Amino acid sequence: LYTFKGHDDGFWDKVGQAVGNLEALERLTYWTPDYEYHATDDDYDDEVVPIPDSEIIARILSYVRQTIRLEINYHDSMWHVEESRSFARAIHGHPTIWCFEDHGMFPYEASDALYSALATLPALKSITLSCNGLRVLREDESSMVDHASLTELLRVPSLHFVRFDRCSFDPWGHAIANSLIEGTGITKVRSSR
Repeated sequence: LYTFKGHDDGFWDKVGQAVGNLEALERLTYWTPDYEYHATDDDYDDEVVPIPDSEIIARILSYVRQTIRLEINYHDSMWHVEESRSFARAIHGHPTIWCFEDHGMFPYEASDALYSALATLPALKSITLSCNGLRVLREDESSMVDHASLTELLRVPSLHFVRFDRCSFDPWGHAIANSLIEGTGITKVRSSR
């Protein structure tokens, strides 16, 4: 999306309509080769400005009627907290996202917003959650991760597959244990490092 920076809502409506018309569409991948752009192309010492794409993603998703896998990839940096929360609002309640794959975009401060938004997806069957954002957590901050929102997500009745990517299960272990003990539709849990 960064390639088309500066276009108006009408342009993104047309893009959304085009994507929505793809009858065989199965996957949408948001790949950011460089999440941040610099105020000038010539001088990388200038102010770094986050790319606000959540509204664009929401606009495109509003036209999608196919069941899709939504994959969020990154190059080498995480989204900012506010942008992450904005993204969570953009996907909230979307009726056709059956699979969500996060490969490291979300900081731990926004994890509760992401988990809560994912729990509202009625078609959700599969998720991949990355612990990249949790690596910055100091021991005394582990309580800042909202275990309740993760437990709520893992109890979504339609959810059957969960993959934890690059996780040590700290600080998530408690929420995972609670959801598995107290009831869940999950039939497969996988972890990769």
